[in-house]
Amino acid sequence: MKCFLIYRLMKEFFSMKILCTGSTGFIGSNLIPALLQKKYSVAILKRKLSDLRQLEKQKDNLIIYDYMNYQDIENALKNYKPDVVIHLATLYINNHTKDELQNLLDSNIVFGSYLLEAMKNSGITKLLNFGTRWQHINNELYNPANLYAATKQAFYDILCWYNKDGIMSKTLELCDTFGKNDTRKKIVSLLIEACKNKIPLNLSPGEQILDVLYIDDLVNYIIDNIETLSFFDNQTVQIIGTEIKLKDLGTLIEKQYDVKSILQWGAKDYRKNEVMTPPLFNDLTQVHLTSDINTILTTTFNLL
Repeated sequence: MKCFLIYRLMKEFFSMKILCTGSTGFIGSNLIPALLQKKYSVAILKRKLSDLRQLEKQKDNLIIYDYMNYQDIENALKNYKPDVVIHLATLYINNHTKDELQNLLDSNIVFGSYLLEAMKNSGITKLLNFGTRWQHINNELYNPANLYAATKQAFYDILCWYNKDGIMSKTLELCDTFGKNDTRKKIVSLLIEACKNKIPLNLSPGEQILDVLYIDDLVNYIIDNIETLSFFDNQTVQIIGTEIKLKDLGTLIEKQYDVKSILQWGAKDYRKNEVMTPPLFNDLTQVHLTSDINTILTTTFNLL
């Protein structure tokens, strides 16, 4: 009994220190509560004016660092000395305009490069990075679906250079995520919003296949692996969720809300260059995190 208590005290005193970027986004706002529940010490690195409403219940248990420039980032890392940095900060734009270009580059390339340089100069060696499977259109090693995907690849290439400087990383490539607390205007949220409010939604014929990953499955995967040193092997893993035809997903959601004909299939054409199946580059390692979507919708619906 005495040994067990000593172990518990040592584990709490020497708990892993994790610093997260992008903490107010969808993944971050689900991951951080889970990290705190595991008794990790968690710090977040955020823009000075970032809104913390998504973490209102957790913010008193977080160490918060604001940044405005590179030196702020380096100072935060040297002060906190995290065991692992989880880099979630990103800006997703499907079809960018010229006015969005600078922000896209700053968010997805420049900030991450600052972070890597600051890690190197602070002696912080482990990074969990996130890419997108949309870097691999036609299942090719590199064929980005849009500029967003291109910026994710560009940052990964920069990360590879820092790997040679001692940064140990793991990159997880995702398709679409969904779950509770999702305020993004992604397809699952749009379908739910339309059915919940009984507002007709014009859609394509809906024959395209989606790969949707339940957020709790991703969070559990991260927590299960983040303490393992061999996890940070400078490699990329493609995360595979549940594949489902868009129209079938819509039917499941309509059933949950007991509505019909809210989703107007075929009212719109497919987008130009519509990708009908989720991209997957077979030479990369793949991890399947598959859940039953109908069960998830049933058990979490009041939270969506």
